[in-house]
Amino acid sequence: MNRLRALARRLRNIWSRHGWRMFGPLVLHNVQYYTRHWLRHGSLATPRSSVDRIPGVETQRAVYLSELGFSGDVGDSAEPYMPIDEAQFRWVMEALPIRLADYAFVDLGSGKGRALLLAAQMGFKTIIGVEFSQELHLAATKNVSAALGKWPNAERIKLVCGDAAQFSPPPLPVVCYLYNPFGASIMREVIDAWTHAMSAHSLDVWIVYSNPTQLELFKSELSFEHVFTKKGSAVFRRADLGVSR
Repeated sequence: MNRLRALARRLRNIWSRHGWRMFGPLVLHNVQYYTRHWLRHGSLATPRSSVDRIPGVETQRAVYLSELGFSGDVGDSAEPYMPIDEAQFRWVMEALPIRLADYAFVDLGSGKGRALLLAAQMGFKTIIGVEFSQELHLAATKNVSAALGKWPNAERIKLVCGDAAQFSPPPLPVVCYLYNPFGASIMREVIDAWTHAMSAHSLDVWIVYSNPTQLELFKSELSFEHVFTKKGSAVFRRADLGVSR
């Protein structure tokens, strides 16, 4: 029953924020996503992550918009916090044809920090989480603090409470991770910000977009080239460097 109520809230949120033109395509996308999830796990619930076995860490409970106390354009475009699927995350990161230790990892809409902790364990050079919700930022701060000394490379994690559209990526080769964090208006601003930042350097940039409800925005952007889409994640690379096949 709780799952049905959560689904009803999600459908109301899609309708109120995207209108009738996008309601059908987004509902279809979500049906396909959750069908794949059900077939993979036998449940709509996201499996508990290994990071939640760390004493004092909690990344499992979903947090909906009504609990976040958001305001302004960022909040209006935000999706609720849902925990990422650890197996899916590990698969897509390991599928990237790069040496993760040479790259920064940036999670836009980092929530409680599950992806950040997993990225740290996988050996990224530096890990940055950007989250506009003060509540979720504080939850991530608590989780990362609890993980220090108990989880590989937790000290590499930096947390930023702010607007993802205003965030400047680090001057390093970078993997940007997005787990369906916001709607089209903010996503457009994020794409523009990263495209502008890339114009100042020739560093490698990858985008990993899981549960990609705004996929067409990336596919229509000349600055990024689509590499593959599999297991609920779409992967792009900055176009002017060429794509490793």
